[in-house]
Order: sequence, then C-alpha cells, then structure tokens
Amino acid sequence: ARALMPRYRLAPEHPFPAGPDDCLAAYRWLLDHCADPRQIVIAGDSAGGNLTLVTMQRARDAGLPMPAAAVCLSPAVDFSLSGRSAVVNEDTDPIFTTKLLRWFGELYLTEPDLYMNPQVSPLVGDFSSLPPLLFQVGTKEILLDDSTRAAAKAHAAGVQVQLDVFDR
Repeated sequence: ARALMPRYRLAPEHPFPAGPDDCLAAYRWLLDHCADPRQIVIAGDSAGGNLTLVTMQRARDAGLPMPAAAVCLSPAVDFSLSGRSAVVNEDTDPIFTTKLLRWFGELYLTEPDLYMNPQVSPLVGDFSSLPPLLFQVGTKEILLDDSTRAAAKAHAAGVQVQLDVFDR
C-alpha cells in the first residue's frame, strides 16, 4: 500500500483553520494526482481523527468524491469536552487530562466560541453521505464518548459504522 502523510500546519503558530485547510488540500492533491477515491482510506489518531472527519465533511460539502472509508482512532471530535467520559475517565486515561485537552484547544483556536463550529468539533456537524467509518477507542479514555457519540450520529445518518471499544 502507498501512504501519504500530509504535513499540516500546527498550532499555535498556525491556529484554526490552517490544519483543516491543509488536510483538504492534501485530499484534493490525492484526487488530482494519484488515486481513484475508491482506493483511498483516510485515517487519523486523536487530533488526526478530528481532521479525518472534518476533511470528509468539507470534501463532501465541496462536492468532492468520498474516499472508500475512514478510520478514527480515539478521535477528539468535541472541543467542548461535553462527554461524560471526559469526567469519569479523568484519572484512568493513559495519555490525556481534560486540563491538557483544554490547553490544546486554547492553542488551536483564536476564539473560544469556535468550539461548536463543525469544522472544529465535527461531532456537531453533518455525517450524512460520509463513507464507511471505523472508530476504535478504549474504555478508560477521556475521548471514549467522542467515539461512541460520533459513531451513533453517523449511524443515525445512514453511514456504515463499526465501533470497536477495547477494554482499558
């Protein structure tokens, strides 16, 4: 398999929307130069899972063909951290704390009211017409509810979804 790992601009030097703009540009480049969209799978972990969903939602809204599928590993899809797991898994998450995730949000966004923008928090966006989605997450993660809620919303929109929740 061939892989493209785009170097997208990172905050705080390049806050939102630089990252999503770069990811959509990378997808457009793939469509223009390399691949049949039916042979493309977009994948991302954590913030990359966020960008995976945002890229697909933006590509769909721009009338671009959808990739064959997408993989979201513990995606951060709700910058408001409104999921219950953000509280109950605070002491069990092996990587993140809510304080750390809020700090990342402050670096990424120039204005806090952007938290509910679908291009920042794709959970509040439209999941219709997206390709099949695979979500994988652990039971002890702060981002557990991000995956379960995004999977449920995608399923409700008619998207084929597989949700793998791993113990711990």
